Amino acid sequence: MDCSTIFLLFFACTIVNAASLKNNYAHFLSMDEEENYLMYWTTNDIEQTMDFAISVKTSGWVGFGFSPYTGRMPGSDTIIGWVANGKAYLQDRFAESHSTPTLDASQDYTLISGEESNGITTLKFKRKYNTADNKDLPLESGTSRLIWSYHSSDPESGNKFTKHVKQGSRSVNLFDTIPEVDKPPLPNDTKSFVIANKNIRVPAKDTTYWCSSFKLPEITGSAHIIKISPYIQKRNEGLVRHILIYDCVIHDSLKDKSQDCDSQNVPLALRGCRGATALAAWAVGGKDITLPAHVGVPIGGSSGVRYVLMEIHYDNPNKTPGLQDSSGLKFYYTLQKRPYDAAVLEIGRLVSSQTTSIIPERQTKWEVAGYCSQNCTNLNLPAGGINVFSGMMHTHLAGRSIIVKQFRNGSELAPLISNPHYDFNFQEFVYLKKAKKILPGDQLTVVCTYNTENRANYTVGGLAANDEMCLAYLYYYPKQDIAVCLSYQPEHIYQKFLERLNSANQTPKTLGSNFTKELITLENTVIPLQYCAGRSHRLLQAAFHMEIPDLIRVKTNINEISGTTAISYSSWLSNISDVDNMRLLIALVLAITCSIAKAATLESSYAHFVSLDEDGKYFMYWTTNDITKMIHIAISVKTTGWVGFGISPYTGRMPGSDTVIGWVSSNGTAYLQDRYATGYSTPALDQSQDYNLVSGEETNGMTILKFTRKYNTTDSKDLPLEGGTTRLIWSYHSSDPVSPTIITKHQKQGTRSVNLFHTIPEADKPSMPNDTQSFTIINTNVSIPANKDTTYWCSAFRVPEINGSAHIIKLAPHIEKGNEGLVHHILIYECIMDENHVGQSHDCASRNMPLGLRYCRGATAITAWAVGGKEIFFPAHVGLPIGKGSGVKYLLMEVHYDNPKLEAGRFDSSGMKFFYTFHKRQYDAGVMQIGKVVSRRTIIPERQKKWEVAGYCAKSCTQANIPATGINIFSGLLHTHLAGRAITLKQFRNGNEITPLANNPHYDFNYQEFVYFKNPKKILPGDQVTIVCSYNTENRPNYTRGGIGTKDEMCLSYLYYWPKLTMAVCESYESTDHYENFMTAIQERKTLNTKLVKDLISLQNNAPPMQYCAAKNHAILQPTRYMAISDFKRVKVNFDWTGGAQHITYSNLFVVLIALLAYSFVDGTHH
Repeated sequence: MDCSTIFLLFFACTIVNAASLKNNYAHFLSMDEEENYLMYWTTNDIEQTMDFAISVKTSGWVGFGFSPYTGRMPGSDTIIGWVANGKAYLQDRFAESHSTPTLDASQDYTLISGEESNGITTLKFKRKYNTADNKDLPLESGTSRLIWSYHSSDPESGNKFTKHVKQGSRSVNLFDTIPEVDKPPLPNDTKSFVIANKNIRVPAKDTTYWCSSFKLPEITGSAHIIKISPYIQKRNEGLVRHILIYDCVIHDSLKDKSQDCDSQNVPLALRGCRGATALAAWAVGGKDITLPAHVGVPIGGSSGVRYVLMEIHYDNPNKTPGLQDSSGLKFYYTLQKRPYDAAVLEIGRLVSSQTTSIIPERQTKWEVAGYCSQNCTNLNLPAGGINVFSGMMHTHLAGRSIIVKQFRNGSELAPLISNPHYDFNFQEFVYLKKAKKILPGDQLTVVCTYNTENRANYTVGGLAANDEMCLAYLYYYPKQDIAVCLSYQPEHIYQKFLERLNSANQTPKTLGSNFTKELITLENTVIPLQYCAGRSHRLLQAAFHMEIPDLIRVKTNINEISGTTAISYSSWLSNISDVDNMRLLIALVLAITCSIAKAATLESSYAHFVSLDEDGKYFMYWTTNDITKMIHIAISVKTTGWVGFGISPYTGRMPGSDTVIGWVSSNGTAYLQDRYATGYSTPALDQSQDYNLVSGEETNGMTILKFTRKYNTTDSKDLPLEGGTTRLIWSYHSSDPVSPTIITKHQKQGTRSVNLFHTIPEADKPSMPNDTQSFTIINTNVSIPANKDTTYWCSAFRVPEINGSAHIIKLAPHIEKGNEGLVHHILIYECIMDENHVGQSHDCASRNMPLGLRYCRGATAITAWAVGGKEIFFPAHVGLPIGKGSGVKYLLMEVHYDNPKLEAGRFDSSGMKFFYTFHKRQYDAGVMQIGKVVSRRTIIPERQKKWEVAGYCAKSCTQANIPATGINIFSGLLHTHLAGRAITLKQFRNGNEITPLANNPHYDFNYQEFVYFKNPKKILPGDQVTIVCSYNTENRPNYTRGGIGTKDEMCLSYLYYWPKLTMAVCESYESTDHYENFMTAIQERKTLNTKLVKDLISLQNNAPPMQYCAAKNHAILQPTRYMAISDFKRVKVNFDWTGGAQHITYSNLFVVLIALLAYSFVDGTHH
């Protein structure tokens, strides 16, 4: 069935529906970084039409369009669509400026279907490649600049639109991208290796080419590289412009050399490797390269490739000192060889000297050509020719278009590859739907078009981003001896031209009209020289003047436009920066076989990683995909035996866990078994194998396994993956299993809690500005009391003098080594105090604690850390204000020490480190505390499987103190003590409950950290926020009270948000009047009888709580008062008798009373 006629529901959080669009269109991509705007498309060359679907997280209008190769709105061809009352609308429009696009008289976009569901608008439509409407832009091969936008509301009418709330642009190749279904699956025996630099110190100059030599890993037998992936160090995406890897014939003593390519210390043999026989190439904007199923790049065996040279172009326009890089490429290979060996052929114009390529200033269109002559192809290609299946074209910043022309028997054929709208920041290998043939005797000509309208000086050929080059890299099969086929201009002729230019009475570095005309004559008449070479620059024929019969020349012509000289022959292009010769793409290179390189590679391939053990021998890497509802996992373990990994049922113990056991046998075969544990013996094999092995390898004493599974497999033996804390268990042995069913007991094992879903991805952590400074707030050898298990220690500090206004952008725990189990949490409060309080350090409960410092506790927390937490990064547009104008002058640090064994002689010097910058960000951040005031009137009965406590931030408080546009929550920490099992932060708006702000159904006292929200969550004025904490006291013989001790309880949340408000605390607490009689009744008791539990439930469900709405240092923002029932949605706490324990759930009071009576009767107790 044609995909354009299928109507499928897309729900971004549902795997079935997300996969439907993906499966019914050939291509897809996310238009924005947050994945709120997804685009799907399929091209139809027979009908010359393109089918689109856009899926946007909004219930308002959405915009989509094609920009005229600028990425901007003016001149763009757009559509605006929406769904209202179940009816879909789509309008063809065109933009003349940055205002609402005009309705097109010719409606050339055809709406197929549209729907709005679960806050997502999905529109499907189609259009012709060329509509013949002058208000529409034709769809062509090469780079297309797409623009997008959306709003949260529908238009007021069909011709009245509110300005977008989100917009952006994205470059994409609509026609020459490999369809998802055409990407061959990786064979089961696929292995990989990485070639990467190791902490290269990038020179503080704008352009650096860095050369490093490597010996390839030993591969037993002959293999094929089938996929290549860029491995770009996090936060260095703007630094690394391109990577080239060359086959290199050198002595073993020259391996592991690493230095500036232009250094005189580079050995001559390594210099000879540059520019010949490129094995792989990548440039900025490029993605993974997947080779066709019948083709591979040869490695190992008799391929002859033993050493490689990697050249990386670093672009450092600000000449920033201290930059380091460990980037490279990752290669996937298989021993299942394919029918054909692939190779890369580099064609174009040789970057041999700045004097042989000159582009005049102020040109709208200037063309440069590079030739691969028929003489070179005739001598070096087989009779059957070669088949080009992929290619990458390359210029630098002035490039606007590139075309690879092909000539046969004196006639021009269809171009091999063309990009009429080149984008310097988007370069990747294009996929040819049908391989194109180059026969012996064919001529290839690379024509590059440049635009220098904004350049005051002429541009020369060279390596820097502001210099220019004109190259193409062609992937082809079958592999031949030829590697490079370039042309270059005779240097002596162009040198004399420059000498005449410099001696003339001429503005320096400009040509002007006369010299531009002379340059055109040179380009059109001087016979270029041919460079036709094989491996390591071995000349396949002598460099020579190409005879006119051998060369079909591209003529450079001149047009006078507005007083400037304009050169014609192509279209425009933008580009990248490269080195002496930007080489080919796709294919092979070596592995740094040491474990650190493996770890770095995995780290770059997955969004998150963690060491599961303290010794750094067991690493886990993972990426979640909320669209497919899949998690991708890799484990890397220092063992050559079996490894175990699993999910524990929130206990951290083996019984009830969902596990896998995997290993790699001596013949290189990887195994993975889905199992489940019922006890402490070998887990049983699961009949439903729901963990899918992706790959496995064993190298240098390390076992690496990659696998996937669904969030919810629906297998009763598997545990679902949910938000909040996940308890992982791990194990390994030094030997493989005796057989797949006989597995020797582990030698090492352990457990680790992680947050799989709300941890900030490594790639999303903003880089630190160059002016980043830091200060540390720490205790100084605090003597931990040995007479109590819980101590809260308070210390007062003055904020360091900061000259000017700044933003804190990162916070890091500073825990003294050896005290990781002693320091449970750290809170730092903004404080108004007397100067003489600075430096004071007391037990927070001490009577010596000054009253002014006591009032600082619990109000205006500026940061919080708890055991298990990591660094806190603020989003790139948000910072915590400090310094001049912030009002933050003093701080109080509260450290919770947990000393359950009452050990004597313990000292601590822990605290927090603050990183700040004077490059202030767009928004000030604040911290809001929401929950239940820590009070001894909070009572949790003993022997409870589940007892819930609620704290309220009432709508009257938010209504009075939050602005009309609301606040944006980007991170949060949920906190209870040892009895806590789950915490939910509920949100109510207009009387209705909406999606929770935060939720941790499997809370772990020993693992608390700020969770990261992929999309900020809004709290509007009038919203109610309710925290619900669930406790388990089955093993406690006495009831538990609210308090600051570890064995006491609390129910709190700390939320980072922007923009900063006056309000700092919004909590509730029990009324003294209503609880007085109950507190008196239990005063001499340690346990509660059935009647008292019943009374407590009645109080929690009926007594009106008190509201505490406060600012800095507990300044009351509204009077403390009973909250009227209309002011808040109460969470009912109910009673359920389960297995002799009192189990609290949601229900109604009638059920509670019945359950209490039943329990009283069965229990037989009548107190």
